[in-house]
Amino acid sequence: MQGAIRFGSVACGLLALTTAALGQVSVELSPIKDNTLYQVSPGATATSNGAGQHFFIGKTIQSSLRRGLMQFNFSSIPQNATILEVTLTLHCSRSAIAGTEDLKMHRVLANWGQGTSNANTNEGQGATATNGDATWFNRIHPVTGWLQAGGQFVATPSLTKPIGNVDFYDLQSEGLAADVQYWLANPNNNFGWILRGNEDAAATAKRFDTRENPDVAVRPYLTVIYTTGPVCDSIDFNNDNSFFDPQDIEALLSVYSEGPCVPASATCNDIDFNNDGSVFDPQDIDAFLSVFSEGPCL
Repeated sequence: MQGAIRFGSVACGLLALTTAALGQVSVELSPIKDNTLYQVSPGATATSNGAGQHFFIGKTIQSSLRRGLMQFNFSSIPQNATILEVTLTLHCSRSAIAGTEDLKMHRVLANWGQGTSNANTNEGQGATATNGDATWFNRIHPVTGWLQAGGQFVATPSLTKPIGNVDFYDLQSEGLAADVQYWLANPNNNFGWILRGNEDAAATAKRFDTRENPDVAVRPYLTVIYTTGPVCDSIDFNNDNSFFDPQDIEALLSVYSEGPCVPASATCNDIDFNNDGSVFDPQDIDAFLSVFSEGPCL
């Protein structure tokens, strides 16, 4: 009876909770470096924009390609975390045409640099590359080249998102979350993303603001939501292969209302929440509350 009274006192509170706010940690990260790759002819002056206020993607009116580079540091996230959601927020500050073009993000496969080059005016043509800059031919100017001009990256994009005119854009995909999960397990392989636009047609270039932009409000940032909570089979009380949700709470209340578990019953394992072979008792409630406090199931 004491267990029933104790459980009843918390049941209403449990039902009022949602898993969205439980067991999840959200962090906002600023890039540790960003840059633009400006396509130039072999032998031409290498250009970059390491300290510039903007980066570019797509193809210019003169049919010259632009690709953005961006990297984040994930050391503040526990290595055992499970990444639930990743969103990159960008501000598009100029569009070559009044239309929508796809932006694609790819995981980069080699380290690259950010020097002190700083383009002037609208920055679309870049500035002479300085030591350590990423350029079209060199990932670290002037001596360390890309294996292929324009950057080394995974061919399949982690995200494809339509981008229209000047505005803020939230870029989110399972692919971005998978990339961050991969980098947590392999931090030495974290070289960030390369961002590409429509490279098939001229006049499709778009400009975005960088971490160096004087207007803090338009700088890019990455939102990462993760959990270090338990796995699904520890929380999925009603065995519907869903994360711990109100239906799991209802299942627990239903089981408890039927009284103690009968060992020969087929439902015994559903009621013995802490798997101690005992009937559904206060210890099972403690186990249930402990699991619930860890947050949503993955």
